[in-house]
Amino acid sequence: MDDQTAWVALHTSSDPHTYGSAMRTTGAGKHWTDLRLPPEVQYITFIDHQHGWGWNLNPISQIESSRTIYATADGGTTWNSVSVMDPNRQPGATTTGTLPLDDALDLQFVTAQHGWAILSATNGIPHTYLYQTQDGGKTWTLQQLPQPASGPISGINVPMHEDKSAGANLVVRPPQFFGPQAGILSVMSQQNARSPLKIYLYATNDGGQNWLPLGNTIESTSQVNLLILDTSHVFLADRTEVTPYTLINNQWQKQPPPKITGPITFVTANGSHVWIHTQQTSGKQIVETLYMSSDKGNSWQQILHKTVNPFTLT
Repeated sequence: MDDQTAWVALHTSSDPHTYGSAMRTTGAGKHWTDLRLPPEVQYITFIDHQHGWGWNLNPISQIESSRTIYATADGGTTWNSVSVMDPNRQPGATTTGTLPLDDALDLQFVTAQHGWAILSATNGIPHTYLYQTQDGGKTWTLQQLPQPASGPISGINVPMHEDKSAGANLVVRPPQFFGPQAGILSVMSQQNARSPLKIYLYATNDGGQNWLPLGNTIESTSQVNLLILDTSHVFLADRTEVTPYTLINNQWQKQPPPKITGPITFVTANGSHVWIHTQQTSGKQIVETLYMSSDKGNSWQQILHKTVNPFTLT
């Protein structure tokens, strides 16, 4: 949440009668308080020091606790059921009501009342639906995304022609906000293993009530991780390269990639800061390097470079 407050989910149970556990710190990690999570809760998120939600990433139709959305108003000390996903409600239903049950669920809130749910399939024909709530998660309404000028997005409002066994994939991430009104939502769609990965970005200036296509479609020939810094700077990262894009005249334009050495193990960003970690083998040693940009990728510096003797068991 900030430099003093954090939550960590530690344990969940497949037994619907057994509570999970989490811990909370309000003292920068020096002291921690034990919390008891509701049964089946796999993930928790908070918007401030008091208000948070808990849910199961992969709800199970036969186990109600796994498809229950919980909320807390006291920092995670107590949790209450907000709503239960309905296995009899068809994913993509347009009427306002409880969430349909689907293979996977992700949640994102911007206020105690306003939030989004991403429903998606983990098997078969990929599909993803974006639902919005205005009452803290009790009821949900399908939020349609307008199709970009380049044509319909495969899997959004129109079915995909391939299933996941052919390499088809569709990922919609929860909205990411940069203030109370401005935010970005991303859609990544791949028709099959031979097709390029297409990345569509949407922007809102009214707190997520409406979304409009932002810039042109970005394509990649490899599976990449998308990092969004703000409404005009994004990064694509794979194992070998990090590529910055800047929105100029409503077009995403590729910028020079940073000069780095070795395979990339992770890339992370926070505001205008971006970090890249690489790791490579040199003889019997491992060389680790950490690069940082504090100006959204315009310039980079190496802030850590060390050689590690790998631990071996004899």
